[in-house]
Amino acid sequence: MRVIALTGGIGCGKSTASAFFQKMGIPCIDADKLCHELYLSGDPDLLKQITERWGCGVLAEDGSLDRAAVANIVFQDKNELDALNAMIKPFAEQEVRRRLEQFRSAGEKVVLLDVPLLYEAGWDQLAEVVIAVWTPPAIRDERLQQSRGWDLAEIRRRQQFQMDDNEKLERADYGIINSGTQAELEEQCRAIWERICSHGISDNKIF
Repeated sequence: MRVIALTGGIGCGKSTASAFFQKMGIPCIDADKLCHELYLSGDPDLLKQITERWGCGVLAEDGSLDRAAVANIVFQDKNELDALNAMIKPFAEQEVRRRLEQFRSAGEKVVLLDVPLLYEAGWDQLAEVVIAVWTPPAIRDERLQQSRGWDLAEIRRRQQFQMDDNEKLERADYGIINSGTQAELEEQCRAIWERICSHGISDNKIF
């Protein structure tokens, strides 16, 4: 089974590209959704680690994790974000591997691994091919301002916790330049998929 990883910084359109690949019938493991499910699951070992570091103030009234409270802490201090990622990574990676094995056992030939922090987590090692979505900074900032209501200061604050978009593009096997319409983005997704099916890994081919 071939594992195709998809990554990209905030506001680059990775989620839209992921939806296009899934529309082509490619099953997907969404790391963001997976981590959200881990939060909601209330795994006692994970909750114990989190509350030991930040106290019970990060728990909601029902005892579940208050994601907003955690976000307020970790997006102010990279050391705290690194600590959170270190807590979650073993649980998330175990679940990713379990789901990959499920797809393999079901006879799937290819699976899309959608991970914003792919390189940061070291999960590029799980994939045969990596695709990065990149958007010109001005367009990216405008999208984030419109879709999430962030000002430029908030955008920059969030970006400092992620690998630079240019580096992701350089390290990937394939790059999508998302600076136009959704139809143009979908066309690039299809072109990359056809290329992967016929040739495998490229030499950092940009579409």
